[in-house]
Amino acid sequence: PIYLVATSAAPADGGTTSGGGNYNSGSNVTVSATANAGYAFVNWTEGATVVSTLPSYAFAAGANRTLVANFTPTFGVTIGSSPSAGGSTAGGGTFNSGSTATVTATAAAGYVFVNWTEGATVVSSSANYTFTVSGNRTLLANFSLATYTIATSAEAYPRRLALGCVHTALTSQKPGGRPRRPAIATRRSSWKIPT
Repeated sequence: PIYLVATSAAPADGGTTSGGGNYNSGSNVTVSATANAGYAFVNWTEGATVVSTLPSYAFAAGANRTLVANFTPTFGVTIGSSPSAGGSTAGGGTFNSGSTATVTATAAAGYVFVNWTEGATVVSSSANYTFTVSGNRTLLANFSLATYTIATSAEAYPRRLALGCVHTALTSQKPGGRPRRPAIATRRSSWKIPT
């Protein structure tokens, strides 16, 4: 017997299919799906059953079949840093509609992460921002210069500081060789520190 293999795309503007037609029983069949710009291939289904997740699906003809190639829109997530020297970002790219994306911001030395913004709207204050992709997005990671607080303290000086100074005169010789008694003079002085 001869079997009919019918193929179609869903949505119709999501892509194109090839490989459908009439096949003798037991013949090898390969159907292929090609996504259009802005779409990505998802799977082949027959009724409510997923029969392949590969764009090219090969099987032996054994019955009439109606195969649908399913496509989904894709969206771009563009990311950047402000200022550019403030840090780096990761996680941007092209994503299927409905998929989950996570963008990450890492501050450079001397900077701290502030938030993610889209236009004038703050969308996250977390460096790791996770969301469901439903459209094109342009996200900016904002950084600011790090600030540091330096705490200092000092011990109070005494209001009055007394210093004692002792001055000693060296022994000298009298005429005739007799030693003269050492003359010792002591002076005590004090200084007052201005308040």
